Amino acid sequence: YAPTTSTFTSTSTTTISTSLQMSTAPSTVLSPTDPTTGTVGVIGRGYISVLAAKLAALRGYDTWFICPPGEEPTVRSLLSEDGGDDGDNDDTAAPLPDNLSLVDAADSDAIEDKIGTMSALLIAVDDTT
Repeated sequence: YAPTTSTFTSTSTTTISTSLQMSTAPSTVLSPTDPTTGTVGVIGRGYISVLAAKLAALRGYDTWFICPPGEEPTVRSLLSEDGGDDGDNDDTAAPLPDNLSLVDAADSDAIEDKIGTMSALLIAVDDTT
């Protein structure tokens, strides 16, 4: 903490001086990112993280989502443009928006590459498990 001193002088000869402790805690500053150049990474647990990824993609951001092992069919059906309901119960081929990609959670090299290019990281967790 860095002390801040303020001084008050009146018309008389009295001077009042106070020292305040100002917090230097980090603060969050939000600023918009241009969707045409911004890349958003999404990680989390539960359906809220899938929703966050879909909303980022719908807003125009290049978006990647870390997909948990064995969950790709479910995630694809939730993220697909048509809801993944094509009647064949095979959602592994459900079409994703062009600006949305899935990254296998076990592929650390791909995750490192994606992290190196992202403008924002969304961490979304719900308490479903």
